[in-house]
Amino acid sequence: MIPLSRKWQDEITKAILFYREKLNPWVVSVEARYNLFPAEVLNEIRAFVNHVSRCYADGLPDEKIERNIERAHNHLYRAVFDCMKHLIISFVDEMRDFEAETKDIDLWEISDGEFYVEYKRLKKEARKKTEIAKKIEKNDINPNYKEDGFQAFQEAFNVHAEIGELLADNNENIRVVKKRTINRNRRQRFSQVGWNVFWAFLSAILGVLLGYLLFK
Repeated sequence: MIPLSRKWQDEITKAILFYREKLNPWVVSVEARYNLFPAEVLNEIRAFVNHVSRCYADGLPDEKIERNIERAHNHLYRAVFDCMKHLIISFVDEMRDFEAETKDIDLWEISDGEFYVEYKRLKKEARKKTEIAKKIEKNDINPNYKEDGFQAFQEAFNVHAEIGELLADNNENIRVVKKRTINRNRRQRFSQVGWNVFWAFLSAILGVLLGYLLFK
């Protein structure tokens, strides 16, 4: 195996540093949240290693070394994007669960309406930033799509993380309002049952009286 020139060694070192400093923290976050290693991310890392290893083939011309290094970088960025998307999806699932659990309560009652206003604002912003990030990711003919995509997905993730923090910070308030709503609905049902029994009893009495008067 012929040693690579200093130029290519430096490029491969940059890729390895990107893996350690940019990709690995996201991988750790995904593993912590899901308790697993996503197959898509693993496949991108394998592809990255494969392209780097090809650079060391004997007699490989510079243009092919350069192409393999570029593809190695692409796989690292796609791995980061996959990690970010997994984390964003986890927050979206959390939001969906929250909305399903609170569909019968008035969210305006939480923190005097401040919670709901902020939740709606962040949800709208999160959706918008995620759409932007996905468009940038698909537009890989843009020479800066990797850097632009990284920043866009980072911003989308940050907003979703804010939503997660908002839900966590208001967890007790949400619990109190849910309990209050359940108790109020229970009282309303009992009240309705009581009125139904009263009107049924009154109707029966009136029926008896009317029958007595008609057939007296």
